[in-house]
Amino acid sequence: QFGELEREERAVFGELEYQISDWTFTIGARFYEFEESVNQGFDLPLFRTVFDGEAPEGIVLDLQPNETDDDGSLFKANVAYQANDDLLVYATVSEGYRIGGINSVPPCEGSETGNSQALCALPDEVLIAPDTTLNKEIGIRSTWLDGRLIVNGSLYHIDWEDIQVNGVTENGEIPITINGGTAVSQGIELSFQAVLSDSLQLSGNYAYNEAELTEDVPGLVRNDDALDGDRLPGSPQDSASLVLDYNTLVMGQNELTVSYAVYYTGDVFSTVGNRGNSDITNRNGETRPEGWGETLDSYWLHSLTATLITGNVKTSVYVDNLFDEDAVTSIRTDQSELRDIGDFALRSYNKYQTTPRTMGVKVSYAF
Repeated sequence: QFGELEREERAVFGELEYQISDWTFTIGARFYEFEESVNQGFDLPLFRTVFDGEAPEGIVLDLQPNETDDDGSLFKANVAYQANDDLLVYATVSEGYRIGGINSVPPCEGSETGNSQALCALPDEVLIAPDTTLNKEIGIRSTWLDGRLIVNGSLYHIDWEDIQVNGVTENGEIPITINGGTAVSQGIELSFQAVLSDSLQLSGNYAYNEAELTEDVPGLVRNDDALDGDRLPGSPQDSASLVLDYNTLVMGQNELTVSYAVYYTGDVFSTVGNRGNSDITNRNGETRPEGWGETLDSYWLHSLTATLITGNVKTSVYVDNLFDEDAVTSIRTDQSELRDIGDFALRSYNKYQTTPRTMGVKVSYAF
């Protein structure tokens, strides 16, 4: 694979804020445009030399150019009310945007359709359209117990159009990004910081997110239809963290901080509605009429860090993934991609896992 990518983005943005009494009103806008061009190519030199009998010197990578561009505007409005010194209430409506682009696969020339050894993208697989959101949020920022406790929270609702999700090309089953239909993402976010004593501080957060399609999208997930209400992939519904910090002085005025942290990640869908490739039989003769998507199990990660500051020297001893949790964080394609196509063994499925227990020492010096 070889590719050259050139992308240029330009934007103008700004905000205006007006305050009257305890109320603050803010409006903002962003005007943008981008251009992207690529020159790229794929080939299978090992396959062509071993199975097709070609000479290595006769294989020349055929580069294919492509380009795309887009422009638009985004707006934001916010109102905040300072009820007292310890409580702020706000509401925000804003527009969001994620840049599109070109998939890293050269376009097909027309004769490759249905050829499992061809590595190219059909016309509707080349470009990635931008996806856009309309975001609505209400929240609070609050302080309690004479500043010893801070509690923040928000509720949000996001209407999402042309969502970008993972897919594969028809020819060669190369992973690409494709656009779906409309979706909604809504949930709650909570966080706190608490001073338990002169030496102990506790902080944490919790987030619940419900993201799903709001319309049927034929053929969205590797030839399977996605349905209204299907859960979106890639992110957990529940996530949380908790951090306990202990601070003290040792050996005179040297500052010691010991931190213990625990992180929770809920289960994750690998594809929209866990669908995809329901018409494919893997090399073990297994079929899944409901689709080959997977639910990645939830997991906990723990870490412990001790930091000593002596003058200008900062020394940290750390252990990440303290209990050596072995969890799957994401997957590539799905298990139906473990199959034979003629004399060719397809093995494009794999799992990505958490980093195992890692211990180390970091030393820095402040000049």
